[in-house]
Amino acid sequence: MLQSMRSSAKYIWVFLIIFFVGGFLLAETSGLLGRAPVTTTTAVATVNGEDVLATTWFNALNALEQQATQQTGRSVSLDERRRLGEQAFDQLVNDVLLRQEYRRRGIRVTDEEIAEAARTSPPPQLAQSPELQTDGR
Repeated sequence: MLQSMRSSAKYIWVFLIIFFVGGFLLAETSGLLGRAPVTTTTAVATVNGEDVLATTWFNALNALEQQATQQTGRSVSLDERRRLGEQAFDQLVNDVLLRQEYRRRGIRVTDEEIAEAARTSPPPQLAQSPELQTDGR
């Protein structure tokens, strides 16, 4: 009896090892542990049924980081990065809410209206840029 248990023990160990290693790998990649892998279609938020994708958030965060780095001349700290991440998230949620409200109210802006607004009242950072000024104005 003891001999038969010893001879089958290696099969039990192989089964247990495969079961646990496979289980951990499956749980890690499937999101069963609470963290799903981030893909291009992973939503970081859903606003009134419209998803905000992780890639959109990463792009917004990177743009804010580059802007902060250019303004300060140094790389951002972890606390600043977290704050910028929240700022990027808030910006994206606000953009979705505004787009939804524009659609609900039927507000549309043509390319001509955008070009006219850029000519008559450009953003201050563009208006003050020496490369874009004509005769100092």
